Amino acid sequence: MIEKQVEIIKKKNLDVTNKLSEFLENAEHNQNLFLKIQNLILKIISQTNLNDLADFVESFFQEELKTEICKIYFFTPENSFNLETKRVITPEIATSIFSDLLKRPKFL
Repeated sequence: MIEKQVEIIKKKNLDVTNKLSEFLENAEHNQNLFLKIQNLILKIISQTNLNDLADFVESFFQEELKTEICKIYFFTPENSFNLETKRVITPEIATSIFSDLLKRPKFL
């Protein structure tokens, strides 16, 4: 009977050790993510040009956060902020895109 109790305690100890190890791995991952996001925010604050800002954020997400695709677009009239044409989606186009998208059942 004592052997059975010792076996149960060892198993519980192993479970707790595994959970603690997983918790510490998650904490380390979260700390690394926090530092990356902190760096991102500091660089965003220091940007003075919207095109450079968009380029930086896109590359940051792809390189640091390992996202497959990141694209930043601005929904504004073309001449409003001296933006590259590839980054601008005019209000007319945006309205047609999003009105169709919002009509889909999953958004209702």
